[in-house]
Amino acid sequence: MINFKKCLLSFSLFFIVSYCCAEKVDTIVFSSLKPANWDIYLFENRGDAPRTLAKHPALDYNAVFSPDGRWIVFTSERSGNADLFALDLHMIESPPLQLTHHFAMDDAACFTPDGTSLVFVSNRDGFADIWQMPFAPDNQSEKQAVNLTKSTTSEFNPSISSDGQSITYCFGQDYNLDKSITHSVGDGF
Repeated sequence: MINFKKCLLSFSLFFIVSYCCAEKVDTIVFSSLKPANWDIYLFENRGDAPRTLAKHPALDYNAVFSPDGRWIVFTSERSGNADLFALDLHMIESPPLQLTHHFAMDDAACFTPDGTSLVFVSNRDGFADIWQMPFAPDNQSEKQAVNLTKSTTSEFNPSISSDGQSITYCFGQDYNLDKSITHSVGDGF
């Protein structure tokens, strides 16, 4: 059995969307759709009540821990559309930092195993493609974002292999997402 030290769970209307492992024992972050809003919550210790993170009237969802457990990257619609934001857990009372500022949808981020890059879904080129950019919350790293798939189909839910050499994602046309593919990224990271 795998001993996950820290797991991230993202829930959408009672469905598990994704999970990610990090360092601290018994820490879980998840999003929950309540009657008033969709927010991100953090369980820091077994038996503690969850704490709301990055409270905002806009929708916040699809949270993921950085490999070192310091950061949470999530999707928020607080800028008027889906963008990526980062929250430093060492400065949890500080506002989240906006990582992407594009008018298109940016969603479903995941970290490379070394924590230096994010892979995410964006439709900034007209189709939902898999993109990669450096993870540098205090920098304008979005300018270095690269479209990895450049496809005319839709790609969703990227997941990076533990060695950082490949990405698995769902793809399909007309939202028929019953297929998946592993894309070798080689020196892409």
